[in-house]
Amino acid sequence: EYMGDSRKMVLCGVFFLLVAGQDPAPSVASQIHLSLSLNDTEMVVTWSTPQDAWSAVSYGLAREFPHRQVVVEGSSSLFVDNGTLHHTQYIHRVVLSNLQPLARYTYRVWNGTSFSDLFGFTHVGGSNWSPRFTIIGDFGLENARSLNHLIQEAQAGVSDILVHVGDFAYDMYEDNATVGDIWFGQIQPIASTLPYMVCPGNHEGMYDFLNYRSRFSMPFRDSAENLFSSWNAGPTHWIAYDTEVYFEYDAMDGHGGVHRNFGPYPDVAKQQLEFVENDLKRAVLNRQEQPWIIAYGHRPMYCSDDDDDDCIQMRNLWKHDLEQLFFQYGVDLVIEAHQHSYERLWPVFNGTVLNGTSSPYENPRAPVHIVSGSAGCRENLDTFSGPLGEWSAIRVSEYGYGHLTVHNSTHVHWEQLRVDDFQVIDSVWITKDELRPSFAKYPQVVPPAESVSKQDALIQEPSPAVEEKGVPDDGEVKTAPVSFWNSVGWVFCSLSAITLLVIAVKQIRDMNTDHGMYHTI
Repeated sequence: EYMGDSRKMVLCGVFFLLVAGQDPAPSVASQIHLSLSLNDTEMVVTWSTPQDAWSAVSYGLAREFPHRQVVVEGSSSLFVDNGTLHHTQYIHRVVLSNLQPLARYTYRVWNGTSFSDLFGFTHVGGSNWSPRFTIIGDFGLENARSLNHLIQEAQAGVSDILVHVGDFAYDMYEDNATVGDIWFGQIQPIASTLPYMVCPGNHEGMYDFLNYRSRFSMPFRDSAENLFSSWNAGPTHWIAYDTEVYFEYDAMDGHGGVHRNFGPYPDVAKQQLEFVENDLKRAVLNRQEQPWIIAYGHRPMYCSDDDDDDCIQMRNLWKHDLEQLFFQYGVDLVIEAHQHSYERLWPVFNGTVLNGTSSPYENPRAPVHIVSGSAGCRENLDTFSGPLGEWSAIRVSEYGYGHLTVHNSTHVHWEQLRVDDFQVIDSVWITKDELRPSFAKYPQVVPPAESVSKQDALIQEPSPAVEEKGVPDDGEVKTAPVSFWNSVGWVFCSLSAITLLVIAVKQIRDMNTDHGMYHTI
């Protein structure tokens, strides 16, 4: 039966109302948004209600809805803001499962008494397709310059997934977290249609990232509380990391008028570092399915605008911790924000430009960094006045956001759009001849024994014999010459097989002769 294995609960009364065509009352559910799961056959639906209510979603293939559908139940959790009014709401999460790759689905939220409006999405599971990503950073409630374009693109199906590289609402906690409520309502036409994947920025730090940790639903949420995560989409593997765990804020003024008191978090930074390296080790094992590895975090490792705390003083401890790992394990692309501007870098590692052989982005010899943090917020744009860094290819101080299209295992295309006239102001192809980039210095991965899981497998150094022979980039290790006794064994087995074949042919010939059906072989 359709989706029978995935249903957690079937609400017979709901189905009766649906089939009967009754029009349910408007729902109190709001702030509806989607996110990917660790399982590529699942999608997570998250929303908010002012009082606790039933957490359920009815969904089905768009061409069959509402005649064939499943109602699945999830869970809710109480969220209490730390502001003076202790604003209270319930965050609901439901996992939709057994989704078919690239199929279109219709869904609506059910609170036990009424339904939300209908929403739809195209499921992005599987690895054999070409995903399209919209990339935004520093996107607020006020001066949300990109909002109308993002809504139009979501409705037109221009992208498959939206990635927001930190700094939301400006700020979610303000006015007793009602700014966050309004902002989530503002992005609902986008986030209810596209998976809305995130990482934290500096504007999420108030009350130890409370609003950010409570309102989103990223993979590894139970252990990492949305601060860092990873996920797959088509031939890409994405790693989200938190740059803010390194910082201490104590009632700072002059940074957007925001007062903070949090950080640093050395224990979380250590946990994140271990997570990133272990995740990269697993990604290396799986590069046949996801050849492109993309990392995203809020603050850039390199930038050249007038932002004093990051671009001029370059106080980026996360660069010290993470850049070596990104280079070692062959991260192809690093996407960042925080600067309210746009800057594309040449392939760079440790401050040194390492362009590709024929052209800078053809088989680049280091990760490519792109800073896109000008989707629009109340702090306006950052400007450029100093000299162009030697690692900076282009920089623009205009409102906009990016599109990333992964065409196949060897070609991706990036473009930056200007929202004032919706023109492309920068574009570049990044190509590689092999699954892993040539600059990757990680040791060859040895597939783990059957008794060892992929997650626990260690990266092992290759033997000199393997290095001399060369290791194919798909992770397959060429075997060394067999020993003398192995050769004897192979000869013995081969002779035995030939002997058995001769005996079998003779028996067949005799049998055919007995039946008058002998034919010369």
